[in-house]
Amino acid sequence: MNFLTMIAMLYLFGSCNQPSSSSETQHSNKEEMKQEIQIEADSIVVNYWKSTEANEYHFSYTKEKIEIRSAYFNFEKTVRDELIIQQFLNYIHQFYLEKSERIIQKRIKRNYLESADYPYLQTVGYLKGKEVFKNRTQIGEEEYDVGYNPKFLEFYDFLDSLIREE
Repeated sequence: MNFLTMIAMLYLFGSCNQPSSSSETQHSNKEEMKQEIQIEADSIVVNYWKSTEANEYHFSYTKEKIEIRSAYFNFEKTVRDELIIQQFLNYIHQFYLEKSERIIQKRIKRNYLESADYPYLQTVGYLKGKEVFKNRTQIGEEEYDVGYNPKFLEFYDFLDSLIREE
């Protein structure tokens, strides 16, 4: 038996003998995240200006659901899927509450201006009716090439996926 095969077998044998508590850990982590965010904010509103549609979407999180409405189109959707809600709250937590992730990683000044109507996200958190945080992020700038955190771009794509008709 060659050395790599032997290591692979040892790894497989070791992992088979471990108790399977990943679902318990995931459930526990979800509960901790949910509890932590509820302490910081009891409702969260994300306004997403989608420049390619000239439309603004409102994502409103309260009490275990996300309601999505369009400012100009007749679009309404309610999301109650726990995994989707947890992902939404995780992004909000990373970028706006804990600020463990930077949204913009680099900015490089251009030699020219690029005029465009850029999309943006405005995120506001409330606790007992009072605003506890507010942040506006424009996706693109006229004077700079901007390097966004890949996780923030995932959040942007995640919101976009929620407004697609199913």
